[in-house]
Amino acid sequence: ASIVIKTTGDSLMTCLTEMDRDSSHKLLFHHNQIRVFGMEMARQGIKKHLDMIMRDQKARLEVPLAIVDQRGEEALTATLAEMPISGIYLGEVFENQAKISPQYRVRLLDFVQRLLDDAAAPVIPIIRVEGEGGKQEIRMAGMAVFHNDRMIGRLTNDEALGYILSFDKVKRCNIEVFEGTDRAGLHIASSECKREVTLRQDGGVRVSLMIDAAAELGQVYGFKKMKPPELLKHLEKLAQEEIRDKITGCFLTAQGLDADIFGFCTMVSKKYPGQWSGMKDRWDQVFSDIELSVQVKVKLSGTGQIVQSLEMEENMK
Repeated sequence: ASIVIKTTGDSLMTCLTEMDRDSSHKLLFHHNQIRVFGMEMARQGIKKHLDMIMRDQKARLEVPLAIVDQRGEEALTATLAEMPISGIYLGEVFENQAKISPQYRVRLLDFVQRLLDDAAAPVIPIIRVEGEGGKQEIRMAGMAVFHNDRMIGRLTNDEALGYILSFDKVKRCNIEVFEGTDRAGLHIASSECKREVTLRQDGGVRVSLMIDAAAELGQVYGFKKMKPPELLKHLEKLAQEEIRDKITGCFLTAQGLDADIFGFCTMVSKKYPGQWSGMKDRWDQVFSDIELSVQVKVKLSGTGQIVQSLEMEENMK
C-alpha cells in the first residue's frame, strides 16, 4: 500500500534532492497529510528542517505536525488494520482531534508562530506505535513541550487534556471521575474558558481561568445509595474537581519546565505593554512564579435514556 524511501544527508533539502533523483515519482509537498519527526530529532531541534519546508511554495502550512515516540519511520511503516496507508490514517486522526479542540491539531503555521514569539513555548502531539505485525495501532501519547525548537519535556495524556481545557472551544471529550470504587464517565459536550491576567503588587503575575462546561452522563458504576437528582449534583462537583486537577497538574508540569505553553505571556504583553518590556527577558522566571486560580462550573444536562444505574435499580429491589 505504501513505499518508504530512505536517504541520509546533511540537510532535509539534500535528502529530498536525492529522493527525487532516485525515484520515478516526484515528491509533492502539497499532498502531505501529516509531517512527523522522530523523538531524537525533536530533541536535537527541528527549526532548520522547517525552514526548508516553509520556503517551498507548494508546501501547505496547515498540515499538522506530530512527534513519533520512536523513530519517525515507525509511524510510516506501521501495519494498521483500519487503513493500509498510515499517513492518510494519521491525517484523519488529527482532523478528528481538531474537532475536540484546535489545540490538538498543531499545524506547521501554529508551531512557527509560537517559535517567533520569544516567550511562548510550542507543543506538538506525540504518537506511539504499539503492537507487532498486522496488529499494530497508533495511539496518542501526550504532547511534546519545546523550548525554541528543541523538545525539553512532555505532557501525559491527562496533562494534555488539562492543557486543552485551559483554552476555549473544547467539544466531544470524555473525563472519568472516581470516588473510592465508584466511578462515572462524562461526555463533555462543550467547554469554554475565560482567561484573565492581572499584575500582583510584588511584580508577579496572577492568572484566572474560569471554565464553563456542559456535560452528559455516559456511564455510572456504583453510587448505589444516591437518588438521581442527588447523584447529578454530586457528579457535577466531582467533575469540577477533576477538571481543576487536570489543568493544575498540567500547569505545574509546565512550570517545572519553565515553559509557557499556555501563552500567558501574550496576554500580559497585550494588557500591560509597558510592564511587559521589563518582563520579556526574564519571562521564564516570572512564569515559574505565576499564581494560578482555576474556577470550574460543570452542568450535567441529564442521565441519558435511563434514570438510574443498573446497580441503583438492583439496590432498590
